[in-house]
Amino acid sequence: MAFSLSAVELHYQAAPSPISVFLKCGVILLQALNTPLYSAVILPKSVNTSAQWSKLYLYNVNLSLCKNKLEQIKESLATIHHKDIDLICEKSGTIRRTLENVLKIESCFRDVEYKKSYSQQLLGDLISALKSYHDEPVKSTFGEMAEWANELSHDTGLPVIKTKAEELCNLVIDYTRQVIQVVNN
Repeated sequence: MAFSLSAVELHYQAAPSPISVFLKCGVILLQALNTPLYSAVILPKSVNTSAQWSKLYLYNVNLSLCKNKLEQIKESLATIHHKDIDLICEKSGTIRRTLENVLKIESCFRDVEYKKSYSQQLLGDLISALKSYHDEPVKSTFGEMAEWANELSHDTGLPVIKTKAEELCNLVIDYTRQVIQVVNN
């Protein structure tokens, strides 16, 4: 079952909590709990669909939003001066959080169980739990993404290099695309 959100126009309506997004096709997404992910979908009565479809729909919506955010960061990084360390680190922190979101979505898709609660899952925990689902090239990419995300979003004492942030963003975009393909197959 393949999904394409490119043809779906999102309309945002601010609400105190939860935030609702109304789609043209009449489907309503709700952002519930305190997560950056859409975790519920309300379907009109007339829509005859399965629970599996709505799960896949939510995975796809969330992954597409992550990919779009990463592409915006990539464009933004291109305009930042290489000496603007704070802004590079800020964008790198957002890349890291978005990578954590993608990993959490993949974990849900694969029914991975963790010993810690959702909010306590850090980048290393998420990567460790998902490594067994991937072959060697992706495992190697996991290592690079974790190393660079930590280096660029923490005070490591190492120089902040803009090209490394750009490469991190590209790696996370590519990985997000791979997860989208896995979910859709």
